[in-house]
Amino acid sequence: MVIAYHPFIFRGLKQISPKDSQQESLLRLVRAGISVYCPHTAIDAGVGGVNDWLADGVSGGSENEVSRTVVQQVKIPEHLSEDHSGAGYGRVVELSDPVPLTDLVSRIKNHLGLKHVQLAANEAHLKGKLVKTVAICAGSGESVLQGVKADVHFTGELGHHYALHLIENGSSAIVCGHSNTERGFLSTFKKQLLEDFVQNYANDYDEFDIAISSSDKDPLVTV
Repeated sequence: MVIAYHPFIFRGLKQISPKDSQQESLLRLVRAGISVYCPHTAIDAGVGGVNDWLADGVSGGSENEVSRTVVQQVKIPEHLSEDHSGAGYGRVVELSDPVPLTDLVSRIKNHLGLKHVQLAANEAHLKGKLVKTVAICAGSGESVLQGVKADVHFTGELGHHYALHLIENGSSAIVCGHSNTERGFLSTFKKQLLEDFVQNYANDYDEFDIAISSSDKDPLVTV
């Protein structure tokens, strides 16, 4: 079984042809009898999912936060509400100890394992104003974070005009590349899956393994 964060079939297909490289991959999977599961936005919204992982990188953990709130709530079935309280898209973190923008950039680089990020800096932050609140959304977060008041917006992709809007209205933005805000979560996801597997299925299997792809990487690089 392959667990792929992004949907393997992102848009509807009317046919599957070996002439298309991605569709050829589908045919290879079918021939080999390999299943594919793509959690995508479900694991963004989930408690302990991608956005909570990003929030931990910003603050160092909930013990260093005044609050962590959900930007867009999701409707949770009543019988699941206890286990999934706090689920939803995007997070806003209020730091217990405000930090300079440069320190926040360093934290994010370290958490994501990146040498470079894109920064849209408000003049006040360049002159030393501290960052207390950070709005967070993995991937392309503009639609989720639009209208959210925070000192910094932290996401994978941000449109040119929205970046200008943030700067003009007193905020800054840290933009890291779409999949760069998601890929690092895989090691955490592996631990979660192993814990669940051991708890629920260990007696059914003599051995099992979860391997993270070593070849997967962002297709865009800074040169």
